[in-house]
Amino acid sequence: DYQNANGNGGVYNTGWTYRNDGVDIQWASGENANTVGWTVAGEWMNYTVNAAIASRYNLNLRHAGTGGVVTIKVDGVTVLANIGLPSTGGYTTWATTALGGFNLSAGKHTIQLLINTAGFNINYLRFTAPLSVALTAPANNATYTAPATINLAATAGGTNITKVDFYIGSILIG
Repeated sequence: DYQNANGNGGVYNTGWTYRNDGVDIQWASGENANTVGWTVAGEWMNYTVNAAIASRYNLNLRHAGTGGVVTIKVDGVTVLANIGLPSTGGYTTWATTALGGFNLSAGKHTIQLLINTAGFNINYLRFTAPLSVALTAPANNATYTAPATINLAATAGGTNITKVDFYIGSILIG
């Protein structure tokens, strides 16, 4: 979904690339990808995401241009307001800006990127779930008398975590 600067979903595409449905798409050879260009204040784009797990997600935006300001909504609720995008030095000089983080429940969500102030092209939005590891054993403030066997256990959260290793300095102990 999208809304052009005139407040409707009119059919035109300044870039005349990929499709002609009102989103200004152009080919960016330096990124080897289609990108959204010719942004205008008041435009917005909706993206459907399916969060595999409930987590706090960080959102990054890859952009190029003279800078601008964006707002992010999740299911119609503003979660990141008026985030400034710095100038990258040109419309073909790309940079990634961390927009911030917000919580998503597991399941399908509509993410809206609202362009408050234009002056940039868009390559992609990238969501990442922060990694977290918590020691669950031994219990907090547990005391031991040497020599002792201390069992270690941990829980891990985030995407693509397959194991947790325990070290004493640089020596792997489990």
